[in-house]
Amino acid sequence: MIVLLDLEWIEKGGNHLTQLSTIRVNEDWDIQGDLDIIVNPGSACLKDPDHLAFGGLSPVLIRNGVSEEDAVLTFSEWLHPDDEIWVWAKSNQRLLAELWTRWLSNERQPDVYSMAEQVRKTSGRKRYKAASLFPILGRLNEKPPFPE
Repeated sequence: MIVLLDLEWIEKGGNHLTQLSTIRVNEDWDIQGDLDIIVNPGSACLKDPDHLAFGGLSPVLIRNGVSEEDAVLTFSEWLHPDDEIWVWAKSNQRLLAELWTRWLSNERQPDVYSMAEQVRKTSGRKRYKAASLFPILGRLNEKPPFPE
């Protein structure tokens, strides 16, 4: 199955995970499972509750989040052996590899693919970067699916 994964984090003296959200879909894009974990990145990171990585979540919710280790372990246990993980950007790919090495060093890292790279290849556009699918669709004069 395909696992679509999004990670949010703060870069403050290293990368500190704040949220891990994922869905598992079948070949017809029907959702087969989901996981959304709020992570407490530590008191040093909580001094700026308006940071983009918190996505507008309340500081109380973030303070009550699980540890980074628990988030990564929960995600690894949630995965199926045949799951294929897709992220939007290579930065998510790199962070997941970093987290896996930190908390699951004895386990084989899953294969992770970057959708942004594949979309650029498919669209024939290799010269620009896009933070999301919507700017790419706009440049191709395609209507994006709504709601975003």
